[in-house]
Amino acid sequence: MTFDARSRAVWANARVRVWPETVVIATFPRFAGDRVAAFAGRVGVRDASAFVAFVTEGDECTLTAPEAAFTSWRLKKRATEVVTALRAITIDASMPVDLVGFFAPLAARLAESQISIVPQCGFRTDHFLVPASRVEDAVRVTEALIAEARGESDRPQAI
Repeated sequence: MTFDARSRAVWANARVRVWPETVVIATFPRFAGDRVAAFAGRVGVRDASAFVAFVTEGDECTLTAPEAAFTSWRLKKRATEVVTALRAITIDASMPVDLVGFFAPLAARLAESQISIVPQCGFRTDHFLVPASRVEDAVRVTEALIAEARGESDRPQAI
């Protein structure tokens, strides 16, 4: 998958940030959302190095949080499903909110490398979760894409 000019410019200025702790992604019934949101806020405010995300959607809410904080939380058993041993990676780039297709080249290359992802987003950054066992591979693929956008290399092969 190729870049358009706007995406290439953003990728060329991007940096990769790997968050230090393993994270979980968990889903809860919507009625628990206020307590889940409070937990997310507490963890995120207390620890600036913690990757935390909270989304409500339909009948459920989804939490991404550091695994250590989640496992010690008294309400973790209310989760209807939990996936552990993930790592969060951030594409640190100031991207316009109307940028179309920015993440597509990376998603395609990660798929070629058989790396599963759970995309998440911030206002001006994109994030994705990968199995902790594949974080180094995912970083290599991402950094190769950035190098290509900068004109530093040819398109890399899948891992």
